[in-house]
Amino acid sequence: MERKTPIIACLVYLCFLLLLFISMIRLSTVEGAVAEVPSSIDLFLLIDQSGSMKKTDPEGLRLETSKYLVDFLAAHYTAVSNHRLGVIHFGTPAPEEMMIPLTPLVETNLERIKQKLVPLNLADTSFITALQLRGV
Repeated sequence: MERKTPIIACLVYLCFLLLLFISMIRLSTVEGAVAEVPSSIDLFLLIDQSGSMKKTDPEGLRLETSKYLVDFLAAHYTAVSNHRLGVIHFGTPAPEEMMIPLTPLVETNLERIKQKLVPLNLADTSFITALQLRGV
């Protein structure tokens, strides 16, 4: 049963990200309701890096899921769909140097963003401190 807990937590996280993204997609009535990506999306990934994640997500699947989302949005980046993504890690202390402000998802930024999507060993959960550091 211990093995299933991290997988379930990651599936819930993935479903949350998917539902968040789907809520931002509008359907077109052209050619049988083809899904279109909105003209631009500004999205912050708020990633729990507190100590409890060692138990609920020991394999870091929340980070792999986040990298997948970065790739997905970048694949749909155009002059019209100029998506931007920011990263906020939370735990105590909230590491400002690992955070990324809203950044265009152009090819030259992808590696820098993904390099910040790594497991961190932070103590308590303090998303309020992390949001305050980013001015959100």
